Amino acid sequence: MGNSTSHFTFYKGLSKQLFVIGLLFITTVAKAQIPIASFSADSTQGCAPLTVHFTNSSILATNYFWDFGNGNTSVLPNPTTVYLTPGNFTVRLIAYNSASNKSDTLTISNYIQTVAFPTANFSASPLTGCANGLTVSFTNLSTNASSYVWDFGDGTASTQINPTHIYNNPGLYTVKLIAYTAYGCNHVITKPSYITVSPKPVAAINVNQTSTCNPAQVFSFSCPSSGISTYQWNFGQPSSGANNTSASATPTHVYNSPGSYTVSLIVTNQYGCSDTIVLPNYITIGNTLVP
Repeated sequence: MGNSTSHFTFYKGLSKQLFVIGLLFITTVAKAQIPIASFSADSTQGCAPLTVHFTNSSILATNYFWDFGNGNTSVLPNPTTVYLTPGNFTVRLIAYNSASNKSDTLTISNYIQTVAFPTANFSASPLTGCANGLTVSFTNLSTNASSYVWDFGDGTASTQINPTHIYNNPGLYTVKLIAYTAYGCNHVITKPSYITVSPKPVAAINVNQTSTCNPAQVFSFSCPSSGISTYQWNFGQPSSGANNTSASATPTHVYNSPGSYTVSLIVTNQYGCSDTIVLPNYITIGNTLVP
């Protein structure tokens, strides 16, 4: 019995010591659980409003506190927030360990960078004109943009800020402008039938004959082109006074003296487009032969 009692006392003391050692071990392990805060985001740059999803990669943490720098906070492990205004935002994460009552803080300055969304806009001058060389100057009125793509509606494009474009063919042209930010955000403006290009008339001259030795010969002129509204003839004989010009579609003229004469014609169509032709030394009047 004496030995049994001593053995019991020994084991009882040993169990108590093991319990104390285990408690100290658990306490030490708990105190050793110091968290390390860490995180990343799926997007750190963009145009406002920008939605950002955060991924928590902290170690030995049980609780979290986020400060997104935009006035919003969260205690979720992997939160999402929206940055509504342009700016640079500092993000802070506090990682806690409830067992050790320890925490760690990670602060990344200017981690989220947002810019204002672009607004595309433009004007142009002139908006109407004639084919075969209508030069239109475009003025870029876009805001919050850094690069541009123009579509002039005739199969051509430009990346200039304020381009100039020449329209050679008649038609109605829709112009489109895409304005981009440095982060790739874009805004598109389309102006349907914005540029009107009218057909240009063709000035041409026909005459019954171009030379004679008879100063009394009557020369009959005409323009074979269609779609002409007005005519401005000049027969190249200033000495004839008012008879040197005509607004008729089929004028006649008599050259009273020998010489070579330059004939010109300016035609205009219903759209106000004009064309000019000049024929140097077109009419020749020779000296009358005396038998």
